[in-house]
Amino acid sequence: MRSQGFGEFKRIWGERTLADNWRRSNKESLAPQVNNDEPDPLDSLLKAVGGDTVALQKLKRENDIKKILDGLPKTAADFDSSDAKILDAYYDAANIYREQLADNIRAIEMFEKMLLRFNKDNKYELPAYYQLYRMYGTIGNSAKAKYYEDIILSRFGDSDYAKLIKNPGSPLRNDIAKKEMDKFYSETFDMYKKQYYKEVVTRCDEALSKYNDKDFRPKFAYLRALAVGRTQDVGAFEASLRDVVNNYPLAPVKTEAQYLLDYIKKQRGDSTGFIDNSKTNTDALTMFNMASDSAHVYMLVLTNKKVKVNEVKTLVSDFNTEFFSLMDLKIESRFLNDSIQMILVRKFNNQTYATTYFNAIKSDKKALALLGAGDFAQFIITNENLAIVQKQKTIANYRVFFNDKYKLK
Repeated sequence: MRSQGFGEFKRIWGERTLADNWRRSNKESLAPQVNNDEPDPLDSLLKAVGGDTVALQKLKRENDIKKILDGLPKTAADFDSSDAKILDAYYDAANIYREQLADNIRAIEMFEKMLLRFNKDNKYELPAYYQLYRMYGTIGNSAKAKYYEDIILSRFGDSDYAKLIKNPGSPLRNDIAKKEMDKFYSETFDMYKKQYYKEVVTRCDEALSKYNDKDFRPKFAYLRALAVGRTQDVGAFEASLRDVVNNYPLAPVKTEAQYLLDYIKKQRGDSTGFIDNSKTNTDALTMFNMASDSAHVYMLVLTNKKVKVNEVKTLVSDFNTEFFSLMDLKIESRFLNDSIQMILVRKFNNQTYATTYFNAIKSDKKALALLGAGDFAQFIITNENLAIVQKQKTIANYRVFFNDKYKLK
């Protein structure tokens, strides 16, 4: 994974010299740098005012004001640059309201403020008119929709937007939609690179519900899976990757998703052995119910009386904090009978989440470091089946059911 990350870094950033603030165009450090060859600016100020602290504060305030004023735009070029940034900000804000928040009213407000503030013929004028035409039509304000339709047809009659209004079934609709999808994907991928993973998942979900394009849907699905892998547990990551493989078998991203799935499977080890001499009932498979969608509990069964349960609970708690902190898991210990104790971790919303936890903890060498082979067994179990196990005061019957139904041994 480290090598893969290093390769991805080089692909995005190229060869970089190890240095502070390497991502900044201005490499000057944000922290003050000590240079023994130059006088300390504070010493210079103190000398200038003769050590007078009141005068020093006044001088520092004047210097701060001067720095602020020096940073303000003064020339026509400065103001043009500032206006261009504000124009971009208005347009981006309007599209965030429209695309991500589905708030047409605020999007309309932003587009109209932009058009009111800036002169005509700015680079976003025509796209803004078209979006206003669409959004007013969506909210049922036909008069305002007609107003912007007339502007487009009269002033931009030869544009693609005008042709699209005149002929809604035109192939141009697909071209414009492609451009929108490409822009939306590029913005989402940039957010992924900036580590805004939760926002990436939200945007990909929006894209998958909004777009039907056969080229873009696999890309959004794969990007979503990568973001899930950064924010959720291994089971959720694996499920997202399987969705990519199953839903888009001919897409190029299928190969990458399958590689990650194979890698995850390769990292899994076998579960620790368990010695259980209890007798089993021949009807063990019918005693319990299989309910994949029900809440599950992870059950660690300790068969060695010499094992210090509290120390094991601490190890499990540390494991949860390190790898499953977002799930707010609870730990408790119980006696099953005079010789067997249980440590229970709850709750998992369904079998999938519980399975992910089961596979993760059984492959972690630190989590159960106090236990030796034969001292314990691991299971996942529904609350209903757990009640049956506690009533029977033996794990033997459930062990038969678990090995047959869950196949996680």
